[in-house]
Amino acid sequence: MSSAIGKVADRLNTTTVVINAGKDKDVAVGDILVIYDEGREIIDPDTKESLGNLENFIGRGKVIHVQDRMCTLQSNEYDQDPLELIHEPTVSIISRLTGQRKLKPLRGAVGDLVKFE
Repeated sequence: MSSAIGKVADRLNTTTVVINAGKDKDVAVGDILVIYDEGREIIDPDTKESLGNLENFIGRGKVIHVQDRMCTLQSNEYDQDPLELIHEPTVSIISRLTGQRKLKPLRGAVGDLVKFE
């Protein structure tokens, strides 16, 4: 049985999606949600009983806005700043202070499942 609380209902841009779950499913600003799809059924080799369907991870994001029946989920991962690769702490601090860090795209398509992390 799936632990999904909802599905991706719309894509706003490359880093933000709308989920069809909100206050009605106890979603709050700051929650981390996982986007996934159900893979094939896995059978226990010893008991031959179903272990359920494998969950295929697609993406993860942070809830930035909640309404009664929907919420907005935004990527919470950043692309590596090429200057940080130099290993200079001051460059990393300046990147964060000036907002030069770029959000990674949030993968997921309309209909993909969503659950709490």
